[in-house]
Amino acid sequence: MTAFNDRNVMLGALVRALPYIQRYRGKAFVLQVEGAFCADRSAQRQLADQVSVLRGFGIQVVLVHGPGPQLGFLSERLNVGGRFVDGHPVTDDVALDLQTMACAGMINVEMISAFRGAGVPTVGITGIDAGLIKARQRAPLLNGALRPDQDLVGEVIDVDPKVLETLMSADGAFVPLICPLSADEHGIVLSLDADSASAAIAVAMKAEKLIFLTELRGLPSDPANPDGEIVSYIDLAGLESMRVRGALDLRMQSKARAAARALHGGVQRVHLVGHQPDGSLLAEIFTNEGTGTLIVEDAARA
Repeated sequence: MTAFNDRNVMLGALVRALPYIQRYRGKAFVLQVEGAFCADRSAQRQLADQVSVLRGFGIQVVLVHGPGPQLGFLSERLNVGGRFVDGHPVTDDVALDLQTMACAGMINVEMISAFRGAGVPTVGITGIDAGLIKARQRAPLLNGALRPDQDLVGEVIDVDPKVLETLMSADGAFVPLICPLSADEHGIVLSLDADSASAAIAVAMKAEKLIFLTELRGLPSDPANPDGEIVSYIDLAGLESMRVRGALDLRMQSKARAAARALHGGVQRVHLVGHQPDGSLLAEIFTNEGTGTLIVEDAARA
């Protein structure tokens, strides 16, 4: 009887998921991973398993990751502290070297190996490769008091998705794993904010969804209690209202700006999803209830 019930449950889940599978076949999803997804082997493997399912349903997947906790580990190991000017963190040559080692090196290799273990063919690249992300150095801090060449942080100008399209259309349909580094027109390497880079990539790819995979379960209704109740559905006006009343911390403000850029650029849906419980990504995509937070441009027109 138990086996029969299990089969009924599975069949019911597949029937409910079928409209979503049909809707998203052939579409592109951009997944931005951070926190545990970058550092926890178990989280990486269960993410790889879920990406394998998405690919099996004919969905194209692009992955973007930030520096992750490995940056802190590497800084401690090399005994290199961060540099600040009047309280502002500065990405100088040393800080950029650490980010490059952690982001383009440690995290890329660890995640690709986890995906290989799940049978998902993944190729690690940066925004520099084939001119994927074009960027410029951000304006100097402190009204020009800090020289621009001392702060190697970039702002995204444009994204050329040809290299991604080539990888995903190649024999075997590779999954790109992108480290958010770029270079300006003079070849100076720049660090990029992973949220804004992910949004720009999603727009350039004409992606159906931009999904932020975080250590939180979704958008907390109260930033003082990140493990408490989450907002399951919200639009950009609602996010702005939360920001004005101080209900978005700095991390969520960054994601709100990225969500606005993506939705204004044609991406249909933005999601915030946690890495727990197992299968949370698939449940968010293929069920009405979801597991995290769904963000739309305008709830009245959604």
